[in-house]
Amino acid sequence: MSFPGKHRSWMCFRLFVWAIVFLGLYVWPTAVNAGTVKQNPVDLILYQLDVNDEHVFRDGTIAVDPALPIQEKLKLLLDEISRRHFSDRPPIKILRTEKTKDGFIVTINLSEPEQDFYRSKWYQSFQGSTGGQETFVQLVHTILQPDYPGFWFTGIKVFWNGQPIEELDHIDLEGIKYRGKMKKA
Repeated sequence: MSFPGKHRSWMCFRLFVWAIVFLGLYVWPTAVNAGTVKQNPVDLILYQLDVNDEHVFRDGTIAVDPALPIQEKLKLLLDEISRRHFSDRPPIKILRTEKTKDGFIVTINLSEPEQDFYRSKWYQSFQGSTGGQETFVQLVHTILQPDYPGFWFTGIKVFWNGQPIEELDHIDLEGIKYRGKMKKA
């Protein structure tokens, strides 16, 4: 079957239009939706101290959406730490985050109604060499996520009722604690 020149052009044009419509219906939605496919969650690790031999171990994980901003991931982690270990106190909050020459630093606030730190529940949690170290691991180690492979905070400052924590007997919470100095579990 042979088509005259004018009909052949018309047939080619119709075939081209059908091809575009087909691609538009089947290929375009796939390409557009490829960017909105939900990524697999990433795990943030909850760390604990084995009080018998004083080694740090993984005590659980919480799954978070990798697309969340780093502050939102940390907020979820702080909520879990508060719920698991310190449910008798107000939730741990992010006081501020800052970018410094050393990296991305977060300041967390441990709050409670008590106005005298040395009578507070937080002070009691930091007392004793084992108890203080256990609280340090649950807070600082877990917040710094030394095993997390992605972008995370470089350091942490710990405040109580909006003020830096002063010198303690068994653990050091003064200044910035750095992620690079935390042992991986």
